[in-house]
Parts: sequence; structure tokens; C-alpha cells
Amino acid sequence: MMIRTAAFMVLMLAPAALAAQTPQTGQGRLEIVGEAPGACVVRGPATATATNASYTSIGPSGGQVRITEMVSSPQSLSLGATVDIALTVVCNSPHQLLLRSENGGMLRNGSRPGAASGPFAEFLPYEFRAAWLGRGVSSTSNGPGPLVMQSNQGGAGQLSLGVVLPEGVRLAGGDYRDAVILEFRAAE
Repeated sequence: MMIRTAAFMVLMLAPAALAAQTPQTGQGRLEIVGEAPGACVVRGPATATATNASYTSIGPSGGQVRITEMVSSPQSLSLGATVDIALTVVCNSPHQLLLRSENGGMLRNGSRPGAASGPFAEFLPYEFRAAWLGRGVSSTSNGPGPLVMQSNQGGAGQLSLGVVLPEGVRLAGGDYRDAVILEFRAAE
């Protein structure tokens, strides 16, 4: 009987001994955080095709268009010109594209918009246009505000920027200039 009692006691103690050897488990949490700010990047240099004009890249974010022949001789009528520029753009968030003219058009040096020298104009408005992410917009350089294109999503690809100078406008002699400013604004 003593052996049975001892065996019974060992069996009764065994679960307690086994429970004492069971490892305790815990739980922890590791949080990983980061921020990818909204951004639009224009990657240059741009490429261009032109009629009666040439394009020269000036670094990754600029270029110069030079009109080959601004007017015909002897009537001094504008000959017109077109330039289509392709830029690689990456925007990782919703964004807005703005396109505006610094002078509102080709302005003769030393003059002001709307000025005339007798029957000759000293200011030549033109058309500009943009195509981006399958959408296109256009406006005149002297429009009421910048040309705006809104995108509710990110995108990457080619932005096409076009400038079209009109034909048949009598222009006063001199140097004409303008700057087209292209701006991408990423959503916050």
C-alpha cells in the first residue's frame, strides 16, 4: 500500500512540476513609422521639336527658345513659330500644374504690354498648351490668369509643353522676350 500511495503522490505532484517548467509568453509591439512627403520632380534635360525656332536646354530645369525669323521682310509681319517640348515628370501625390507667362506675351525690350509704335505692335501674345496624364489644356499667354491643370492622383511620364506664336502681326523692330514658368505643386 505504501508503494501505491507513493506512486499516487508522485502523479499528483507531476502536473505541478510540469506547470512550473512551462515558459511564460509575453507580447510586445514594434511600431515602424515613416513619411513620404508629396513631391513633383521635373527631370531634364527636355527634348523639343520646333518650326521656325530652336530650343537649347539650360540645365535640368530650364531652356531657351530662339525664334529663327521673327518677321518677314519688308512688311514686318510675324512669321509664326511653334515649339513642342517634352519633359519627364514624376509626382507621387495629387498635384496641380500651373503654366504662366511672365510678360503675358512676347514683349519688345523697353516697351509695355499693349504699347504700339504707330501701325506696329510692340507686344505679341501667343498660345501655350500642356498635355499631362492623358489630359490637355491650352490658353493664350495674356489670359486672365495662369493655365491650371488639376490631378487628383500621382503620376509619372512625359509632360508636353507647346508654344505657338501667331503669323501676320505687324511688329516694331527690336528684341522681344518672354518667360514661360512651369510649376508643379504637390498636395500636402
